[in-house]
Amino acid sequence: MAFRLTEVLTEFADRTGGLALNSPLDIIFSDYDVIQPDVVFFQASRRHLVRLNTPIRHHPDIAVEVLSPSTRAIDRGRKMETFARYRVPEYWIVDPQDQRIEIHALRGDGYELAQVAGPADEVRSPPVPGLSFVPAQVFPNE
Repeated sequence: MAFRLTEVLTEFADRTGGLALNSPLDIIFSDYDVIQPDVVFFQASRRHLVRLNTPIRHHPDIAVEVLSPSTRAIDRGRKMETFARYRVPEYWIVDPQDQRIEIHALRGDGYELAQVAGPADEVRSPPVPGLSFVPAQVFPNE
């Protein structure tokens, strides 16, 4: 699932000069806050902040977590709170079981649910102009 989303974001990045990366990778916010998201996206204007093969010490424009039974509580709790504290503009939660993508937009000190997209809906990212796709591209065919 994360790989398919990375492919979708990489296709967009190739057109715009951005950068999409998938796990394993660490985002180092501080000596005590190191997080490994499933997927991250940096817009072209911030791509220079990332050097491959070195630790990433800057927040991405989008951080994505793919839910699993073992990570559900952490992804909706501690990880979400940490990404908000370090000002990541959007936090996406991909729910493979319900086949939906939740877009959480940073508002003040926390996230607000901005969109819930099912397989046939269109995901749009206001902080990343031009980024849109249909979640059916990400979810496996049944």
